[in-house]
Amino acid sequence: MPRLRCHVNSCIYYQDDYCSAGRISVDGVRASDTYATRCNTFYEQDASNSVSYEPTPEMMVQCDAVKCKYNSGHMCAAASIQISGENHCHSSEDTLCATFDIL
Repeated sequence: MPRLRCHVNSCIYYQDDYCSAGRISVDGVRASDTYATRCNTFYEQDASNSVSYEPTPEMMVQCDAVKCKYNSGHMCAAASIQISGENHCHSSEDTLCATFDIL
């Protein structure tokens, strides 16, 4: 399983640069670069929602970015991945897989 670091602190699953979702899904079927990918598991945090699951540094990552060299049968085979976001993310469209690398 990849070691996952997340830098999207506006996500409900974000906890100290880790993810507490247990499993994430990365989209980017037509992606040819990192900016065309996104974390489909992103859910914006607000004052009315919170998650109390333990963050986990390693997890299963389903990946639909079929042009990425780490995609192996729609699962991420990278040793580690990073999910990033520009400024304050409000939707999965604002997130990206910073580890994406074209075949």
